[in-house]
Amino acid sequence: MTNAMTDNSLATTQWLDSLKKATRRQYQNSWEIWLQYCREKDILDNGSKQLWDMQRRRQSSETLEKFFYDDQVPNFFRWLQTEYKGEPTKKPLNESSALSFTTAIRSFFAYHRYPLEIKKEALPSRSRRKKVKHTIEVFTSGCPLCLETIQIVHEAKSPECTLTEYNIREKNEHLERARKYGVKAVPSIVVDGKLAIEGKPTINQVKKALGL
Repeated sequence: MTNAMTDNSLATTQWLDSLKKATRRQYQNSWEIWLQYCREKDILDNGSKQLWDMQRRRQSSETLEKFFYDDQVPNFFRWLQTEYKGEPTKKPLNESSALSFTTAIRSFFAYHRYPLEIKKEALPSRSRRKKVKHTIEVFTSGCPLCLETIQIVHEAKSPECTLTEYNIREKNEHLERARKYGVKAVPSIVVDGKLAIEGKPTINQVKKALGL
């Protein structure tokens, strides 16, 4: 998962600061990947500049120019599933994960009062996706394998699932919580209150544990 921010513009910082801690971490990662896409497609890779560019384009009478970013988000969704090589698997995302990343980007523009006008057929609707809700808890210690595990779970889970990380080195309560579930090593994944996976998993192992 991306830790260092490459975009510290005011617009991006304000948006991320408005989010809850768990959501902020996920959306920051999604934003960094969006910027990666933008660089590949020669699009401005800075939140504040993108807002300025959108405001300018909105004044155009040409449809393609006016709705440039509205069209780029579905393109980003498809890019995530075809060209993007996600860490640590080096493989494109599945539809559910790609849609989660896309939701984060839409959140940025909506926060700044520029909701995107995206055609219904451009992105899959929630009714077309398998809705599986689970409470996922990942116990970590901040190690590289732990960080990779968080990313794998994030990519494998459905958007309806809640994901919480508990670093056992940060708080005694986290360690006590891990012991309650019988966690003996990190990383470990607990699904709906039951220890499901110990050690770094594959995406397929996480999906199987979630019934996806």
